[in-house]
Formats: sequence, structure tokens, C-alpha cells
Amino acid sequence: MSRSADLVLAAALAAGLSACAADPYLERRDTVTAELGEAVAANRVAQTIDFWPDYVTDTRLPGSGPRARIAMERYRSQNVIEPVAAATGNGFPAPAAPAAPPPAPPATP
Repeated sequence: MSRSADLVLAAALAAGLSACAADPYLERRDTVTAELGEAVAANRVAQTIDFWPDYVTDTRLPGSGPRARIAMERYRSQNVIEPVAAATGNGFPAPAAPAAPPPAPPATP
């Protein structure tokens, strides 16, 4: 192909691709940019009171590593120590969990 034919082909290709870039929705926006209109939301976030107390961000939780290791080993070996029922505070043990309800009678056809 000659150089002029290459230029004509390139010009036709550029013209064809430029038509693809035109999006009617973006051409007819009422704002200057697509991000315009978020100022109110940004100001609202900037002025929101942080209602969480300062100690919430402290991730250094107290704990005993050796006790946790022993508990995990017991759990893995299925040798879990059952918890003892706690007292209710009045000197009497906590009431036992209610018994399961009796099974429903079979439905008659």
C-alpha cells in the first residue's frame, strides 16, 4: 500500500473510533464533572461526631498465652473441662435449663 492509502485508512479508523467515544449520557450532564455533587456527603462525614470511646481502638487485649495454649490442646484432644454452674448471687445454684418439650404426636392422614 502507498503512504496516502495508509493515511486514508488511519483517518477513517480514527473517525470511526471517535464515534464510539461519544456517550450521550455523559454529554448531557448538568454538572461540570462526574464527581461534582459529593461535597455535601463529604462535609457530613467530616463533621460527624465519633461516638466510639478511645479505648475501643486498643487491640492489645489482656490474656494469658500459656492458659490459652493449654485450653487449645484440651480442645484438640477432646478433653474439655465442663464449666461449673455459677451461683445466682443469693447463695443458691443457678436453675437448670428447662427440659426439652415432649415430641409431637404423629400426624394422622
